[in-house]
Amino acid sequence: ALLEGLGEAPRAKAKIRAELVNTATEKLIEELAGECFMPLAYGGGISTIAEAQQIFALGVEKICLQSAAINEPELVRRLADRFGSQSIVVSVDVKNNWLHGYRPYFASKDKTLALPLEDWLSIIVSAAIVQESSAFLSRIT
Repeated sequence: ALLEGLGEAPRAKAKIRAELVNTATEKLIEELAGECFMPLAYGGGISTIAEAQQIFALGVEKICLQSAAINEPELVRRLADRFGSQSIVVSVDVKNNWLHGYRPYFASKDKTLALPLEDWLSIIVSAAIVQESSAFLSRIT
């Protein structure tokens, strides 16, 4: 949509530029995974099982989701079923609203979600992602 109406040349250039960035990023991730002697997590832009598979294939041990978890909570469960819950991390940004308490914050959209933090954490917990989550959840409620 952003490049609509600009003709084919700018679209082709944008696609080539995106592919070069992705290739450079993949090479860097692969290098880091090869040298890293602790669990390596990667987050940013993962929204499909295929993208997660590609990241894991580079040697990354965990992926971190935020926007994808908000947009499609069921993806979290599918990823956990496919790769194991120990490999999936869900990041939660939080804003404190003095009237409504703590709420999940969707940073990429600059939007605070309407549901309470506890409800959002329960959704993630039910997706079998957060290990030891019951103890954590009981401390914040």
